[in-house]
Amino acid sequence: MDAASVFHLLSEAFSFPDMPPSANEGIVDLIAGFPTVIESGNSDANALANSISAENLLELQAEYTRLFINAPRKTPAPPYASVYLSNNRRLMQEGYDDTIRFYLEAGVEPLDGPEPADHIFYELEFVGLLIDSGQAELLCRFLKGHLLKWYPEFFGCILQADPNPYYETIARITMSSLTSLEKEFCHEGESNLKNGGSL
Repeated sequence: MDAASVFHLLSEAFSFPDMPPSANEGIVDLIAGFPTVIESGNSDANALANSISAENLLELQAEYTRLFINAPRKTPAPPYASVYLSNNRRLMQEGYDDTIRFYLEAGVEPLDGPEPADHIFYELEFVGLLIDSGQAELLCRFLKGHLLKWYPEFFGCILQADPNPYYETIARITMSSLTSLEKEFCHEGESNLKNGGSL
C-alpha cells in the first residue's frame, strides 16, 4: 500500500464510524499491512477482529464517543491540535491557526465541516494530499513543525484511556506511519516522495 493511501485510510479511521471497519476493505487491508504494530499492542488478532466486526458497530461508536467526544468526567483524548499546542489547552487556539496556515500554503481551502480544521482526521487527510501532490518540503515542515509536535501526546492519551483493540491499533499504526514518513521522506528528500513511497 502506498504512503498516501495509508494516510487517507487513517483519516477515515479517525472519523465517527458509520459502518463497521470489517465492511471497509481498505481499512481491513491497512490493518493487515502492519502485523508488527498489532503485535506490539496489548490486544491479540482475535480481539482486534472481534472489535471491528459488524456486530459491534454500536460498541465501536460508543467507544469513539468515549475516547474523542465526551465521557462522564472529561474527554480522554481530544482529537484537536489546538488542545495540545495552546497554552490554555482550548479549541481554536494556536494549533488551529497553524493548521489553517499550512492548508492555505498548500492551496487548500478549509471547509465548514462538522469539526474544526485541526481535527486529526483532517490533518491525516492533509498528509495524504501533500504526498499525492508531491509537496515534499511543505509536508516535512507540516510534520516536524506541527503534526509530530502534538500527535505523540494525543497518542499517549489514547493509550492511557484503555481503548478497545481497534482504536489502539489505529493509534499505533498512525504513530508508526508518521515516524516512518518523517524518517523516510524528510531525511531522504523529495525524490523519494515523487516515487510514491510506501510505509
